[in-house]
Amino acid sequence: METAMAKVDAGERPVPRWRRYALAAAECLAETVWPTRCVICERLGSVLCERCRRALPYIDQWMACPRCGAPYGMRQCTECNRLSLRDTGFDDPPFDACVSAAFFSSAVARIVRTHKDGGERRLARDMAYAMACAIPPD
Repeated sequence: METAMAKVDAGERPVPRWRRYALAAAECLAETVWPTRCVICERLGSVLCERCRRALPYIDQWMACPRCGAPYGMRQCTECNRLSLRDTGFDDPPFDACVSAAFFSSAVARIVRTHKDGGERRLARDMAYAMACAIPPD
């Protein structure tokens, strides 16, 4: 038998059923007045449309530098070689390894800025998926 209170994890206060309905109604109203648009192309529907997600400048991890994540550094990295690092005062990079999921283009910058500064947390799932795909399995 369902009670008037929603089931929640231990340690959290239960949310009353009326409040859940009120929040859902407010979300529906907000979606009607301000519909969700793609952060890149402004197309209605989702916060990042499939077309824009596919068009992002992903880095081919087979070509990337395994140490610094530079896009074309697998054979001869221009970012973390000793000659480049000498100008910064380091003999070696100040980290063990780095992986990048995409080139930092205007589209990627807009996604990051909207997530971070605009508070659009629905982009977190797409960002996490891109990062998870870039991380080597070992």
